[in-house]
Amino acid sequence: MAGEIIGRRTELLALEAFLEALPAGGQALLLEGDAGIGKTALWQEGNRLARERGFRVLTSRSAHSETQIAFGTVGDLFAPVVEQTLPQLTPFQRRALETALLMREPDGPPSEVRLLGLALLSVVRALTQDGPLLVGLDDLQWVDASSSEVLRFMLRRLEGERVGVLATERGRPVEVPLELDKAFAAFQQVAVEPLSAGAIHRLLWGRLALNLARPELVRVHEIAGGNPFFALELGRAIARGGVGMDSADVALPESLSILVTDRLRVLPARVRNTLVAVAALAAPSVTLLEPLGAAVVNDIELAERQGVVEFDGDRIHFTHPLLAPASYATMPLHRRRRLHRRLAELEVDLEERARHLAIAATGPDERVAAALDAAAAHAQARGAALVAAELAERAVALTLVDAVESVNERRITAAKHCLSAGNAKKARALLSDAIGSSARGPIRAEALSQLAGMGPPTEGFRGAQSLYRRALAEPGLGKRQKAHILCELAWMAAAGWDPKAGARYAEDALILAEELAEAETLAVSLITLARVTFWRTGRLRRPVGSRDRDRGAHRWECRCTNCAGQDSVPLRPPPGGAHDV
Repeated sequence: MAGEIIGRRTELLALEAFLEALPAGGQALLLEGDAGIGKTALWQEGNRLARERGFRVLTSRSAHSETQIAFGTVGDLFAPVVEQTLPQLTPFQRRALETALLMREPDGPPSEVRLLGLALLSVVRALTQDGPLLVGLDDLQWVDASSSEVLRFMLRRLEGERVGVLATERGRPVEVPLELDKAFAAFQQVAVEPLSAGAIHRLLWGRLALNLARPELVRVHEIAGGNPFFALELGRAIARGGVGMDSADVALPESLSILVTDRLRVLPARVRNTLVAVAALAAPSVTLLEPLGAAVVNDIELAERQGVVEFDGDRIHFTHPLLAPASYATMPLHRRRRLHRRLAELEVDLEERARHLAIAATGPDERVAAALDAAAAHAQARGAALVAAELAERAVALTLVDAVESVNERRITAAKHCLSAGNAKKARALLSDAIGSSARGPIRAEALSQLAGMGPPTEGFRGAQSLYRRALAEPGLGKRQKAHILCELAWMAAAGWDPKAGARYAEDALILAEELAEAETLAVSLITLARVTFWRTGRLRRPVGSRDRDRGAHRWECRCTNCAGQDSVPLRPPPGGAHDV
């Protein structure tokens, strides 16, 4: 491998220095440069050298197709080691990590970024007990948002652990990705520069056995701009006879897209179609693609022999990121849509299946919108709020315009996901659209309530109170919805303008909750009345509603051993001493 790294003495020295210092901890090296400049080759060399030194290496090679797959990068990095480290996690951390990595179905409230970040931190600390750890991240510009958020949290909390990050990023980013400069005391950016004409000559001879005359070499170097990937594509075109060899009129293609398309065009049409499927999948593998037909595996193997794809175990990668979008673009849109329908039938997860169906849709489709609803709920339960918001917005877009109630219900759901993802501006816009287009009734009341819960941007408590009152005045509200609105009004009133009114709202909510006999609503109403009463009077009492004469009073019960058998919890210590829980 070292022999294949041509003309990169400065970059290789930087890698050696980075790896030499890594056991001391707190090291990060970012390789940045243009597409095709050779960042990935250097990154792979750094990973190889780290393994030679006995370091544990966790890697992820992100692709454009994976940017919307929640926790894709986190899964690539930690899936190989998660089983051995799970026993060292707390139960909450374990559940969060297993849910995020699709090792278990969501069975509780969504995990926060903080909890999942702490779980990954525990995994990293467990791994470094055996030696230094290198985290390798290729193409940071395509790391999915959910992974980026949790990795940023985790990396900022490494304190002296023997951990280093070796990463690549396309271009020259204005802001350092993943805040690596803030997470690591020793952070270095290395710009991968164009190769010299001599290095391009050695590259073409070593890879293609192509020995160009000096004028032709200079021309190739000039057009490629010293970019090794561009130079190799030009060299292949020359070797095929696709461009003139006369140095006086070398008519080399000026567009890289033309070069890459020409590279793919030499493959049989069947193979090119298979490569479109590879490009369209988030995590393409031989096993995943086998249901498309026995010939698919042969197609992929032929593409591998032509240097278009490579295998990492069962996983399939394009040899260069530019080949994936070029392959995808070779198929007309109407055929790509049919392909995505077939891909949705493969053994992909719920979220990816919904995306394939959405791309395949030619217009509003209730079945696809429902699939996006389910995928958004699944993503939210995994703690991927950003993905949930994006999927929910797609569901809105694919709902029939005439189905006004369905559109607005989905707008409200999308607004909740957007708010969880931190996009309050988008949430307000969705709720405002729902309020403006809904007929009077429960859906409009829900949109008003959600907007009130966000708090009007300028009017504070009184603005929120006005929205809740408007919601309460909507016709056709059920007892549950009305009770929850009354509870919110009680909080607003007690905390701001009128504690007596807050108590009245809370008592009215409790009456409705008791009639409904639903545990969650009753619990919310009881808690609301208890707290509002305490704020107003400075003490707790047994909550007495207007209908207590018919049912008997409620009781606050304590289950500690000192209070066992008593009707209510007194404010003074119980006869047995203090409460024991």
